[in-house]
Amino acid sequence: MVLLNIHHPDIEKFIEVKKDLTKLTGANLSIDITDDFMEAVINDEDYELYFGDNDEYSSKVKARVLWDKIIDAAHSVAEPGIVFSDNHNNYAPDSVYKEYKGSVCNPCSEIWFQPYASCILGHMNLYNFVENPFTENAVFDGDKFYQYVYESIILMDILVDLEIEAIDRIIRHITVSQQFELEEFNLWNTIRRNVVNSRRIGLGIMGLADVLAALNIRYDSENGLMNAKAIMKIKMRAELDSTIDLSIRFGPFKGFDINLEQGGNSFYEFIESEYPEQWKRMSKFGRRHVSWSTIAPTGSKSLEHGVSSGMEPIYSMFSTRSVKVEDKTEDYDYIDKDGQKFKKYSTIHPRVYDYCKVKGIDTDDESITKLHKKELPWVEAEEIDWEFRIKMQSILQEFTSHSISSTINLPSDIPKEVVSRIYLDAWNYKLKGITVYRDGSRNNIISNLNKEKVTEVIPKNDAPKRPKKLEAHYSIVKVQSIYYGIIVGLLNGKPYEVFAIVNPNIKRDISGYTVKVKKGVYKFESDEVSIENIADTTPNEKIITVLASMLLRHGADIKFVIHQCKKMSNGLNDFMSAISRVLKKYIPDGEKAIEACPNCGNQLVHENGCTICYSCGYSGCN
Repeated sequence: MVLLNIHHPDIEKFIEVKKDLTKLTGANLSIDITDDFMEAVINDEDYELYFGDNDEYSSKVKARVLWDKIIDAAHSVAEPGIVFSDNHNNYAPDSVYKEYKGSVCNPCSEIWFQPYASCILGHMNLYNFVENPFTENAVFDGDKFYQYVYESIILMDILVDLEIEAIDRIIRHITVSQQFELEEFNLWNTIRRNVVNSRRIGLGIMGLADVLAALNIRYDSENGLMNAKAIMKIKMRAELDSTIDLSIRFGPFKGFDINLEQGGNSFYEFIESEYPEQWKRMSKFGRRHVSWSTIAPTGSKSLEHGVSSGMEPIYSMFSTRSVKVEDKTEDYDYIDKDGQKFKKYSTIHPRVYDYCKVKGIDTDDESITKLHKKELPWVEAEEIDWEFRIKMQSILQEFTSHSISSTINLPSDIPKEVVSRIYLDAWNYKLKGITVYRDGSRNNIISNLNKEKVTEVIPKNDAPKRPKKLEAHYSIVKVQSIYYGIIVGLLNGKPYEVFAIVNPNIKRDISGYTVKVKKGVYKFESDEVSIENIADTTPNEKIITVLASMLLRHGADIKFVIHQCKKMSNGLNDFMSAISRVLKKYIPDGEKAIEACPNCGNQLVHENGCTICYSCGYSGCN
C-alpha cells in the first residue's frame, strides 16, 4: 500500500498516476484524507498543499477540484482508495499514545498503526456458533462465542511471543553473518521493539452473511444490523475481559496510562459508557494489548471454511469453477489471453447444502441450481444498496479497535456523483476507510471465446518507428546465484524493447534512457552511469531479447510474452526467468494476475490492496 496525505504538493499527480495502468503495477494507492480537507470540500474553500515547514513547497487549490479528481479516478480505475486518518485517530485506543499513534496502514487497510509495527491477524468463524441453523429454532450461542473469543485473545498473545522469538532468530542470523548490515540490524530491532512494547493484535470475523442467513435474517435489513451489533458487542466484551486478565497475569503493554485514556477520545468514551465493568477493571489493571481487534478480508481463509468473507455479504450463491485443460485434444469452454484452455464447472456456496439438508431439498447440484435465488435466505452483494453497506460497516466499526476492510461493489453504469456521495457518507458515518469497485473499471484478464466464431484472419500490426532515444529502466535480478541486468525500453510508457546483461558490474535498479548508436549497437545512459553496447550478448541470449522486443513492439500482449518465456524456460536458474520477472512489473495493475483464479478460474481483480476473486472469495492476502 502506498499512502499519501491529501495536503502533499504532489497529490494531484498521485491521484491520477494509476490512470496509466502500466505505471506502479506492483502497488495499490490510497489517500490519507483529513477532516480539514473534507470541510473545505463541503464549504467550497481553497485548500493549502504543503510539504514540511518550507513555504517554498506550498500552494493552494480549490478543494472541490481536488475532490472531483479523486472521484473521477475512483470511478475510472477503482484507485486510489480512501483512508480517513482523523476518523482513525478519533476512535482508536492507540491514538492517545505518541509512540503507537497510527500513520500508516497494512495492504488491506484494516490495521492503522505506527511505522515498523507488526500485523498479527486472527479470525473467528461466526457460523460455528449458530445452533439449529436454517430452522425456526435457530439461535446464535453467545455464551460459547464469548468463551472462544476470550481464548482466541490468549492464543494471539502467545503468537506475539512466537513472533518475537522469530525476530530474535533473524537478528542473531544478521549478527553472525559475514555480510553484516547495520541498517538491516537496526530495522529488525525497531520492529522487535514495536512488537514487544505494543503487543498489537487484530482479531476479526468471517461468515457474518452466513450467520444471518442461518438465523433466517436478511443481511440488508434492520434486523440484520441489530443482530450484527449484538454479535460484535459480545466479541468486544470477551476481548476486553481477556486482555485485562492477561495484563493482571503478565503486565500491560509498555506505557499504559489510564490518565491518557480517560476522556482521551471517542473510543474510550464508548468503552466507559458501553462496558462500565470492564472500564473499571482496565483502569485498575491495564490491558495486555494497545489495540486488539479488526475485520480483515479473509478471502482464502473463508474459502477454506466454506463461509462468507469478513463482514461482506455473499458475492454469489452459484458461480463457476474453471479447470485448466492440459490435453490439447480435450474439449474446452474458453481460452484466456495467454492461450491457456479452460473447462467450466458450476460451483455452489457450501452453506447452501446445509440449508437444503435442513429443508429436505435434494442436495445434488442439479436440484440445487434449479432453486430460485429468492427461495434462499442469502442476499447477494449486487442486491444490497450502498447506503446499507455503509450503515453495516459503521455499526461493526463501533466494536472494532482497529479498522475494517470492505469494498462496495457498484454497477458499471453508476454515475460519478454516486461515488462522491459514498465517500461523503463514509466520512460522515465515521468510517475509517472506504473502497469502491465499479464493474468494468479494470480491464478483464480472461476472454471467453466462442470456438465457432474464431476468425482465421491474422491482422497485421506494424511496429512504431523507434526514436533514437527511449525512456528505459535497468533492473537487477538475481535468479539463484546469477545476477542479470535487464533493460526495458519504453515507448509512451509501454515496453518496446528488451536488453540483458549477465553478471553485470552494476547491481542496483536505475532509470535512464536507451540510445541507438548505430544499427545493432545501443547504449544505456542515466545521470549515474553509462553502459556501452548493451546489445553485445551471446548469440542465444541476443536471439531471445530480439524476439521478445519484436513481439512487444508489434503489439503482442505483454502477458503473452511472459507466458512464452515461461514455456521455454528450463528452470529458475536461466535467462528467460530473469526476463519474465522484470516484464511482470509492466502488467497493468488490474491485470496483474496473468493466470486465472487458482480456486475457480474466474477473473481476479484488485480490492483493498489484495488480488481477489469475486466468484469464490479467493484472496492473495490470506
